[in-house]
Amino acid sequence: MKLKIHPLAIPIAVLLVWKFGFVAFFCSVIAVTLHEYCHKLAASGRGYGAGDVLWLPYGAVIYNEKILDKTSNVIIALAGPLANLVFSLVTISFWWIIPESFSYTKDFAYANLGIGLFNLIPVCPLDGARIVSALTGYRPKVQKALRALGVVAGIALAVAYVVSMKTSPNFTLPVMAVFLITANVTDNESNDFHYFANTSPLVKNYDNGVVEKTIYISDKAVLKRILLLIKPDCRCYFKIVDDYGEVIARLDEEEMKNYINSFALNEKIGEVIRRNYRNP
Repeated sequence: MKLKIHPLAIPIAVLLVWKFGFVAFFCSVIAVTLHEYCHKLAASGRGYGAGDVLWLPYGAVIYNEKILDKTSNVIIALAGPLANLVFSLVTISFWWIIPESFSYTKDFAYANLGIGLFNLIPVCPLDGARIVSALTGYRPKVQKALRALGVVAGIALAVAYVVSMKTSPNFTLPVMAVFLITANVTDNESNDFHYFANTSPLVKNYDNGVVEKTIYISDKAVLKRILLLIKPDCRCYFKIVDDYGEVIARLDEEEMKNYINSFALNEKIGEVIRRNYRNP
């Protein structure tokens, strides 16, 4: 796993070292690196490769151009924050066993605790939003709500920074505010594509395996009902039957897709087939 550094990350790092000290900054770097590395381990465990880690002004990100299945997305998204929380709890447990270790390890514990909890917040593009998106099927309305919450969270952080200027300015707040607002204003297309790539029944995800099955269905079934039977992880073959259970037509999924795209979804499949035979 290679580490790359965005040019803007360097001046931000200098500012954070000046404000919080080198030890606190170094502990944050270690916590973020552990976070991303555990994402990578989880991705590898689910059969997905992961790219390089890029250090950005607000933290780090590991790029993966693969479209992940829902279960993998939840597991991979949880891996980073949970790892941080485990490291934090293990470190804190040492305080009870060896109280003297508190002064040496508190920055590491707090960094992991903060990064773990922050990333579980359900706002785009944090891990919490990825989990909610996957569990709700990447629905566009949910995606829009998560992006809206991201903008609201960014504005809240900016306000918190203005308030903190009266006592002790926290320079991480405006950095995170810009990150959240920018990411949620500019990332609409990729989120919507993710929805269609993962949920459209007419798009197959062959990376995860696709099974084949035959479906017997009444000629009185409407196209909308048939569309609900088609799944991304299954390639269907349809046998259309009459009231007596006799097969009157055989259609593969491609033929059924053409009917679904060409006729109203409230049309009955039997009538669609007969109409198509009359008008070839």
